[in-house]
Amino acid sequence: MTKPNFLCVGAQKAGTSSIHNILKQHSQIFLSERKEIHFFDWEEHFTLNKEWYFDHFKLAENELVIGEFTPTYMYVENVAQRIFNLLGKDIKFLFVLRNPADRAFSNYKMIVGRKEEPNSFKKAVKIDLKRMKNKSDYQVDWHYINKGFYDVQIMEYLKYFPIENMLFILFEEDFLQNRNKTFEKIYEFLGVKHENISVNVKITPQTKFKSNKAEKILNSAHPINQFAKKLIPSKKLRTDIKYFFTKLNHKPTASNKELDEMRPFLINEIYKESILNLEKLINRDLSSWQKF
Repeated sequence: MTKPNFLCVGAQKAGTSSIHNILKQHSQIFLSERKEIHFFDWEEHFTLNKEWYFDHFKLAENELVIGEFTPTYMYVENVAQRIFNLLGKDIKFLFVLRNPADRAFSNYKMIVGRKEEPNSFKKAVKIDLKRMKNKSDYQVDWHYINKGFYDVQIMEYLKYFPIENMLFILFEEDFLQNRNKTFEKIYEFLGVKHENISVNVKITPQTKFKSNKAEKILNSAHPINQFAKKLIPSKKLRTDIKYFFTKLNHKPTASNKELDEMRPFLINEIYKESILNLEKLINRDLSSWQKF
């Protein structure tokens, strides 16, 4: 029975798919074929059994790092405790943090792309804030605002795990602007060798899917992917092929004008205190998030 020793737990819409595709190329890292297993946050999965979860890692061989990426693990209540209970205190975590206003808008555009959000961003935020105030029970996908309180979410993990087991990456500064250096930091944190693999996987633009079925195949342990793994031994080549077909299956959505209008309100009125708390918590300067 193979257990993971590494999890990327979020944040959602902060480049985790691109980071997953890059790390998947590394010879000493095994990541589950299905990027988001949703074991610890989906009750229908968690109530199965631990063997179902560990089965996602059965193809691991001699890799030093075994893990998965499920970005909503960072947000959903009780996940940190569930991870601790099943995997122990020594597991390592990657947190990728993005300007919370930008993250909220990206989340919104994802739901628009699924044709499940009919409202403008401004109205969707208003509805979300009302639901939060009334403590309404509604689907996590529509929690545009609450997912951006990273300080609260990280503090929940710190109840169970030491901060030394956590690596915090800033989407804008680390991933976009200093990608090579950032992946060297990730390799060092995970304890794997520095390999000359491509880190230039482009971030998928905010898109709609041309085919939901194709998107599901590309991001799951589908038999087609298992066949491709046997046919194409090279991790890098498989990643390049997957990215090529993913890009073909996406089409752009609307512009960012709605975000530009809402950003001052979101940062100044909603997230300012949380950002200041986060700066102290992870010892990083986040003043760039407060500039418009």
